[in-house]
Amino acid sequence: MKSARLLIDQPLPAARNMAIDEALLESANIEGQTTLRFYQWAAPSLSLGYFQKHAERNTHAASRNIAMVRRSTGGGAIVHHHEWTYSFTTPIVDRTSKQVEQLFWTFHETLVGMLAGAGLTAQIYEPAPDQNAPPAAEPFLCFLRRARGDILLEGHKIVGSAQRRRQRAVLQHGGILLKKSPHAPELPGIFDLAGDVLAPGVSVDHETLTRWSSLLGERLGFGFSGGKLSVDEQQRADHIEAEKFTADAWMLRR
Repeated sequence: MKSARLLIDQPLPAARNMAIDEALLESANIEGQTTLRFYQWAAPSLSLGYFQKHAERNTHAASRNIAMVRRSTGGGAIVHHHEWTYSFTTPIVDRTSKQVEQLFWTFHETLVGMLAGAGLTAQIYEPAPDQNAPPAAEPFLCFLRRARGDILLEGHKIVGSAQRRRQRAVLQHGGILLKKSPHAPELPGIFDLAGDVLAPGVSVDHETLTRWSSLLGERLGFGFSGGKLSVDEQQRADHIEAEKFTADAWMLRR
């Protein structure tokens, strides 16, 4: 079993979170480092998908005045508030291989299993054959969209993931919606949908995330252990944050 790094970070600003993920992708690409990272956001934030137009954020009134960042992955906008975000960065041999695509299923299947252990019956979304093509105009918010492999609970999307692939590495990250935010009141989360199934006091804490990392490690062949960013990664994230994720050239590129 290969060794890999587990990071469970304190909440950070939106641009910093994206910069760290990008720095970790570079570590995977250049140094062969594999990292599983869980994090939250220092303030309610909106992340636009790479291909979305900046002006689209004005179409969603509830999130119009919160912090915003543009992701390097595609998909719809996400309101990051009552949720955990994960990222997984690892070296790859072939960016087009089915093994890279299988990462979606590994993360989502293990999470569905954990929800089942808590008494919740979630499903992995499989569109009907005539629903494979996305509609011409998709909803602004990612959690109102449906893509093969998303996790649904009571018919509502609670987890979605996306990837960015380089020649020798991949970044996969996704959001786990815990409960409804006033900045996206149309989106219920796990605790809103669970009803009386979950016992009082049940939460998604460091112990829960460490347990999930163990399940992922068994499936992926990694032994995850706690670590931290190197000095080089911190400096790389500083540069990426300043030059990319806080820059108008990136934010307003579409």
